[in-house]
Amino acid sequence: MGIRPQSGARSRRTAALLSSGLLLASVLVSFVLIGSFPSELAEAAGPTGPNPPLGIHLSYLDDPTTAVVTWHTASPATSRADWGTSSGGSYPFSASGVDYASPMGTFLHAVTLSNLIPSSRYYYRVGDASMNSSYGEASFRAALPKGSTETFSFAAAGDWGNSQGTADTSNAIKAVDPNLVLPLGDLYYSPNETIVKQIFQKWQAFGQSSFVEPALGNHEHPSTQVWHTAEHIHCAFVNLPGNERTYAFTFGNTLFLSIDWGLWSNNTSDGVDGSGSSCGGVSGTAAIRSWVDARLAAANLDPNIMWKVVFQHFQCYDMTTVNYFPMCPSAGHPLDQMEDILTNRGVDLVLQAHEHTYSRSHPVKFHNVVQNGSAYDTPGAPVYFVLGTGGDPRTATCRNDSWVAVCRAPTKTTGFGHFTVSPTTIQYEFLENSAGVLDTFTLTKRPASTYTLSVDPTSVEMRRNATATALVDVLGFSHDLVNLSLSGCPANTECSLSPGNGTPGFSSTLQIATSPTSPQAPADLVIAATNASVSKTVAFHLTVTDRVTRTFRKGDGGAFSETDDTYLYNGTPDANFGTDPKLYVDNADCIAKATICKVLIKFPQIIGPDPAQIPANSTIARATLDLTVLNAGVKQDLYQVTEAWNES
Repeated sequence: MGIRPQSGARSRRTAALLSSGLLLASVLVSFVLIGSFPSELAEAAGPTGPNPPLGIHLSYLDDPTTAVVTWHTASPATSRADWGTSSGGSYPFSASGVDYASPMGTFLHAVTLSNLIPSSRYYYRVGDASMNSSYGEASFRAALPKGSTETFSFAAAGDWGNSQGTADTSNAIKAVDPNLVLPLGDLYYSPNETIVKQIFQKWQAFGQSSFVEPALGNHEHPSTQVWHTAEHIHCAFVNLPGNERTYAFTFGNTLFLSIDWGLWSNNTSDGVDGSGSSCGGVSGTAAIRSWVDARLAAANLDPNIMWKVVFQHFQCYDMTTVNYFPMCPSAGHPLDQMEDILTNRGVDLVLQAHEHTYSRSHPVKFHNVVQNGSAYDTPGAPVYFVLGTGGDPRTATCRNDSWVAVCRAPTKTTGFGHFTVSPTTIQYEFLENSAGVLDTFTLTKRPASTYTLSVDPTSVEMRRNATATALVDVLGFSHDLVNLSLSGCPANTECSLSPGNGTPGFSSTLQIATSPTSPQAPADLVIAATNASVSKTVAFHLTVTDRVTRTFRKGDGGAFSETDDTYLYNGTPDANFGTDPKLYVDNADCIAKATICKVLIKFPQIIGPDPAQIPANSTIARATLDLTVLNAGVKQDLYQVTEAWNES
């Protein structure tokens, strides 16, 4: 792999990674899941050999059955990874990697671990093809299946740099062993790849066991200032979904969405959307807004997604008085680049950095506090964080707005936000590297119920001592069980729903059984579908009568609407017209001069024991036959045919 300052290089790298993973398909099907997972990470050995792997970190590419492990070496090398579900050096699975160079010549290596069992613990080592230089053993937990309600955790911090604070924060994150780590931009502060490598080496403390999914900050874009890193250098060192700058992925029941707004937060032609290949994308706020809104709208239609988290570098809400041109409208800055989308699409958390301090808001909507305290219950507005605490702390003055929940800006702070995600609750804590827990809250989200209730047919006429059925459908989405109930059933009549509950979508059968003493009168039944928070109803009209109307129409899909028809033509008396879509009836000059046609029609299935049929031995009080006439003529007579016949 050569130097890849151009956008197309990563697509070639990705294709190679995937192809190397596909070679394993024949051996990986024999994975066995170990029944218990150790809580600690396995680190039985460290780097060995003259050219060991450095800066090891895992990446998640939105596929729970794969993981990518990336590292660099001091000199050229091949690459290989060995892994399995047991610790101790017996690795049944192995794959070769892709070896490539960064824009400044760093020797980079990446291996795709394929056919992983989601949520399972894996042990691995990486090194050159012969493992003469290697690192291991390390371990990680494979990503949760999409839609999984298993509990997981993630950590987040931004504004890192190559400092002792970065090392301390990295080790503190390692101690809580999160599934994911989200570095929130301004990662390196240097155009020198030596510094970039040293930071990844510090991040290895957590990166070898957690998926590392960084956001880009303004310092990951070229500038005349010396403490900026070109985005193509960053893209070379990471392996991320999409174009690696603005991207999204689903982990368990949570959508994560990262946005690259570019070098300046108030430049509407800066940053990129999530299209294109590595380090690509369409520039400008309009493109970013369109892409972000579409991804969040799709997430709202996905019943497997409960939580939505946006993480980026620039601030939408800043809890300090520093004038950083926020992305959301505020006094003196009316431009709204994102708050309308975040609010309207129901984003839960917005993780930011840029200000090298720690602070957060209450749930807030256009500067109006939605809920106070530290236990938020379905607020319907995001909580905003400033987590510029990775390794380069500074101080600032706090704002006194009512939406500011916590502001530690006057005190230099290093640490990270730690989020534990369960099906309906997020437990949050900010962990300072020395002082420990400085802030906590609980966010509860009561899931929206988007199910519908219907019944088909919506009414029925029936006699006494008879049975009728209808189909009840509960379609859509509900986290809770939906229970069905029925009211309005007439006296001396049995009405039931089976099954009586389920998870949408499901169907239930409404059965009505009249008795000899059921009242001959109309009745309006009400079917209700109720979960923990919502109840929906639909009406069903029942008429018990001694006269019942049955309708049979050809082509209506009814079980007993079969109609047999044909016509007889004396011009070709032996011909069969049973499949002809038209019926000809004429007593003179029917098809040719001096010919006649007669029509035969019968309804072979309308008599029978089913409630939708006419019972045998019934008295027909009145019958109507409707025909569509295409060419009207003189009146024709209708006779009963007593001899058996069929269309063929």
